[in-house]
Order: sequence, then C-alpha cells, then structure tokens
Amino acid sequence: MMQRGIAQKYARALFRAMEEKEALDEAKAEFIKLRGFLEENPGIKRFMYYYPVKEELKKDVIQKISEGFLPEFINFLRLLIGKKRFGLLDVIEEEFIKLANKAQGLEIVRVTTPQPLDADQKDQFISILRELSGKTIQLEEHIDPDIIGGFILRLGDSIFDASVKTQLQRIYQTATA
Repeated sequence: MMQRGIAQKYARALFRAMEEKEALDEAKAEFIKLRGFLEENPGIKRFMYYYPVKEELKKDVIQKISEGFLPEFINFLRLLIGKKRFGLLDVIEEEFIKLANKAQGLEIVRVTTPQPLDADQKDQFISILRELSGKTIQLEEHIDPDIIGGFILRLGDSIFDASVKTQLQRIYQTATA
C-alpha cells in the first residue's frame, strides 16, 4: 500500500509537468512504448529492475532506449533511477494514466463479451456510455467465452454484470437455497 502512495506522488509530479507542457497524450504514448520495449526485452527489464545495478549504467540504458522521447519524460525516468524507484514504473504509469484520463475527460470502459463485438455494437456501447457519463469513452474489449452470452462492463470501480453465466448462477443459488 505504501508503494502505491509513493507511486502516486511520482505520477502527480509527472502529470503536472506534462499538463503544463500540454503533452499528456505524448507521455501516455511514451509509457506504452517503454512498457512494450521492456516486455519484448526481458533481459533489459531485469537489468533495469535489479536493485544492485549501478545507477549510471541504468541511466545510460534509459538514454539509449528512450531516443525520441520528450526530454521531461527522460529526465523523469532518470529521476526514478536516481531515487531507486524504477521498480514502481508500472504503478506510476497506471496512476499517471488515471490522472491524465480524468483531466482529459476520458473514461476507459472495459467490456467483456463471449465473442468480439462488431462495429455497430461498439458504437452503441460508446454512445450509451457517453450519454450516461458525459465523458469521452474509450472501449477496451476483452473476450471470455466462459460468460456464455451477454456482457460485463467495468467503468472505474463499478461493474455491471449482464452475463448469462452470472444469471445462471443466480438462478441456481435461488433454486438451491
């Protein structure tokens, strides 16, 4: 829990710097590029997250892998290394994206369905959710054949479960109670 609090402080600091520069989208994209690079190169990721590696070596790696990134973002990564907080990068990214999305009036909605949605279904979800929330909606689609039918929506901390699987479980619980 303490780690999340520390990560939130770093995320807020980066958020303020990027908001001032009007570069929230660029910073979100750079987090995604960096995360993708580290996932594709697990050896480098282990190197960067391994505590005893010398700070200067890590900073050299960051300089090389973040070519083309905003100078403020590179400096932020170097700060994390200097403060021995690079291991919090994933949580910092998560917290930063929450702050940036809120500031931009963007709501990420996760919809889980048993099969992929077609374009019309996606548009309907987005339209209804935009009308209800008054925010710009970005739909994250996840497929889970186990829900049988229907859908599960996750909007922030709220979950709306209209899946056939859940309805069948409720019927079973009622029938056996």
